[in-house]
Amino acid sequence: MIHDRLPPEYKAASQMQRAWDYPKIATCPDSGCACYSPKSQFPHPRAALFLRRDLWYTVGKSPKGGLRMAERRVFAGYYKHYDGKPIFVIRVLKDIDTGEAIVVCKDASFSREDNEHYYLIRYASFCEQVEVDGVLRDKYVRQTRREIDEGTVREVYEDGFPEPKSKPFTYVDDEYAERTIRCSRTYYEYAKDICENYRMDLRRYKLIRERKQYIGISNREAYQAMCEDLAFAQQSLKTVLNDYADLFRKRFSEGLSIRKAADAMQQNRGVVERRQAALYRAFAQLLQQRDEADGVCRLMQKTEYDQRDIEDLLE
Repeated sequence: MIHDRLPPEYKAASQMQRAWDYPKIATCPDSGCACYSPKSQFPHPRAALFLRRDLWYTVGKSPKGGLRMAERRVFAGYYKHYDGKPIFVIRVLKDIDTGEAIVVCKDASFSREDNEHYYLIRYASFCEQVEVDGVLRDKYVRQTRREIDEGTVREVYEDGFPEPKSKPFTYVDDEYAERTIRCSRTYYEYAKDICENYRMDLRRYKLIRERKQYIGISNREAYQAMCEDLAFAQQSLKTVLNDYADLFRKRFSEGLSIRKAADAMQQNRGVVERRQAALYRAFAQLLQQRDEADGVCRLMQKTEYDQRDIEDLLE
C-alpha cells in the first residue's frame, strides 16, 4: 500500500483529514448509520459542504469496522429496469419500525392499462447490481434524458405525493406567462404543443381582443400564428378528428388530468393515455399535410434550434 510507505508525519496528516475522525460525526445507536452535525467545526468548510451533500442515505458500517458510502442516490424521475421496463420514482420513504429506506414508484409504461398503481421497492434492492450475460449491471438505471412532464407530476400530486423538489411546477394557469409559438422540431411535438396550450392560448386570444394589447406573446406575427393554430385545431376537431372531440374537450378545453378525464369518460386511464397519443399522431399528420399544401414549414428550422441549444449552454 502506498499509504504504508509514506513518512510518519504524512500518515498523521492523512489520518487527521478522515471525515470519520471528526468528533461531530456520530453513529446512530438504533440504525448503526453515521450522521453529520451541522454545528461541527471543519477546518475546511468546502469539505464539510460536500460531505453533507453526499450523505444522502449516508454512511453505514463496513464489515471491517470503518465507514462506507451508500451505493447511490435516488432521485425523483424516470428509471429503467435492466430488462427494459420503465418506472417513475416518486419518493424515498423510511419504514417507521425498521428505519429501512423504501422507494415509492409507479409503472411508466404507457402501453399498460393498469398503470395507476404504486409500488414499493426496498432501497437496498433498488441499488443492487444483477448479473446479465456474465456482466454486472445496475438493476435500475436513471433516465436523465427523459424529462419529467407536468402531467405526470400533476397526477402524483393529486394522489397526495409532493412534487419533485428539483422540478417545481406552477399549477395555477397564467395566461400572462411568456408563450413561444411554433418552436417544435417534429410534427408530433407541434401537435402536442397546440393541444396542451389550447386552453391557455384561447384565454390569451380573448384577453388580447378585449384589452387591445399583446399578452403572453411578443408581437403581431406570433399572435397571428397562435390564432391560425387555434382555428386549425377547432376545424380539425369538427371534421377529421371528430372521434377525438370528447377526449380533447375533457383534457385540453376543461384542463382535466388524465385520471379525472378517465373517470369522467368512464374509461381506464391507460386507454385514455393511448387514445391521447393517437390524437397527437393524427393531428400531427394533419399539420404536416397543411404545410405541404401551403408550401411552407411551420416547424422550427434546424439553424434556429441549433442557435437555441447554444444559447442554453451559454446560460
